[in-house]
Amino acid sequence: TLPLDTHITDTTPTYINIPFPTQFVTNEPPKQRGVQVKKKYKPVAMKTKPVASHISEDFRIERQIIGNLLATIPQLNPNPPPFVPTKRFTSEQQEKLVKDHDTGFLTTGKINILVDMVAKQEKAFAWEDSEQGNLHPDFFLPVRIPTILHVPWV
Repeated sequence: TLPLDTHITDTTPTYINIPFPTQFVTNEPPKQRGVQVKKKYKPVAMKTKPVASHISEDFRIERQIIGNLLATIPQLNPNPPPFVPTKRFTSEQQEKLVKDHDTGFLTTGKINILVDMVAKQEKAFAWEDSEQGNLHPDFFLPVRIPTILHVPWV
């Protein structure tokens, strides 16, 4: 291995022939004896160019969770009622959920509890792109990602 501060400038492929012992060779004649090993196309060190800089306080991610959010979560019912389709959690989505989780790991009762929990918390799931939402801005401010002007290497 090379030290971390070593810079590799030669990116041409290097091939090494490694012959197989005769005991591992099958009765069929091989197309080519040996194994070809090729260097990576481009070392990772050449792909990324980290830049040392200071990140201002404007880019700091802060959480401001107020109160106990778990207090409003409905309790799980060990004997859930039969499934009733809602506006967002339809019969088709319920059938797919049951089909995806009916692998033998969960019992039928546990799957029914799962369906009941998903039905009660249906606004937490996005079944279609139009149903996607955002985190509550009072708790999580929008994230800003700092970028540095650069020339793409691709």
